[in-house]
Parts: sequence; C-alpha cells; structure tokens
Amino acid sequence: MKINPITEFLVYLSFAIGALLLNQLMHLFIFIPILGLIAFLQKKNISLWLNSIKPFIIYFPILGITFMGVSILFTHMTWEEIIFNFSMATLRLWIMASLMAFYLLSERKVLLITALRSAKLQLGFKGKRGEDFLLFIETILRFLPNIQSEWENVFRGRKSLGFSHAKTRMERIKAFSYELPHFVHNSLRKSDQLTKVMILRGYGKQLPRGVYPYNPLALIDGFIFTFIIISYGILKYYGAI
Repeated sequence: MKINPITEFLVYLSFAIGALLLNQLMHLFIFIPILGLIAFLQKKNISLWLNSIKPFIIYFPILGITFMGVSILFTHMTWEEIIFNFSMATLRLWIMASLMAFYLLSERKVLLITALRSAKLQLGFKGKRGEDFLLFIETILRFLPNIQSEWENVFRGRKSLGFSHAKTRMERIKAFSYELPHFVHNSLRKSDQLTKVMILRGYGKQLPRGVYPYNPLALIDGFIFTFIIISYGILKYYGAI
C-alpha cells in the first residue's frame, strides 16, 4: 500500500529534523537501520545517491576543521568538548543530507504539489489565491526540465554553428548575457501562448479546479501523522531533543 506523497515527504522531513534535534551521540545510531531500510527500498538509486552526497562528504569535514580552529582560538572548550561537538554536528548534517537526497531521488516527489492540491480539494478549501500559488509551483516544476534542456540546446547550437567555445569566466558571462534576452523573450512568448490555450479551453473559470491524478489523504496517513507527533512528544519528554 502506497502512502500519500504528503505523508512520504513528512516522514523524510521528520527524520531529518529529528537528526538535527537529537542531543546524544548514541541516539543518532538509530538512523543506521533507517538509512539501511531506505537504501534497500531505493537500491536502484544508490549510485545517484552517492554522487549527490559526495560534495557533503568533502565539505563537512572542512567546515568541521574550521569549527575546531575557531573553537580553539576564541573559546575555552576542552579538546573533548570540541571533538564531541564536531562529531555531532557532522553526523547530524550528514544524516539530514542523506535522507533528503534519498527523498529527492524518489519517484513520487513529483506528485507532492498535486497531492497538496488534492488535500485542499478533499478538505473543502476554496481559496483562489492558494490554488493559484500551488498551480504556479506545479507549472514551474513541470516545465523546468524543458527550460533547462532548451538552454543547453542554445549553447549546443552555438557550438555546431562554429562559434568559439567560451573558455574563461568572462567569456562565459558575455555569452550568457548575449543569449539570455532572446531566451527570456522566447520563454515569455511560449508562456503567453500556453495561457491563451488554457483560457480558450475554459480552464480556471470554475473553482475548485479539478486535480489529476487525485491523491486524497487516507486513514493510514492520519495514523502516520499521529505517530510522528507522539514520537516527538516522547523524545521531548525524555529530554532526547
């Protein structure tokens, strides 16, 4: 049984926030089986996950060394306190980055905005501004890959026409500034044509608008929301966060 995309996002987010809030090193070990289970469920994305978190593996130790240097120069912490704080900060950030990287690689993340619109329709909210905002975000996410592909085609076309390839940073900036006005003009013209087509088809005149695919919240989603709230309450009660 697949859970709602909203619930899936909240589960990942609650794990990531929990990793940042836990104040004991031993409590962070609970994320070992959690990451292992998620890695098993997304085993086909392991190579992409490793590539996405590689920058964090490189930069977090650099930030840690900077933190240790600042702590030695400007604080009175002992070496044990510095090493403990460095280890906790690095582990927290690495766990958070790993969890959210897995979420961004999941297939159902693209349904999050649609699920929010479905929940809005299911709960009977009829506000036009909220609907317009969610529709705006959904449109951006849907057409962003096409815009990126068109932008890459622009530079591939320049290369195929024999224009010299920009090597230095200043040359790349000049090439970018030359192509950007034409690209923006074409994009605005396409968006204007798309808007006219939607208006001619009558889309948006009747509220609430329909949603496809429709992803309503189910009873299992309510149980998961309740479990997350209770878990945070228990951790707060015992002083774990």
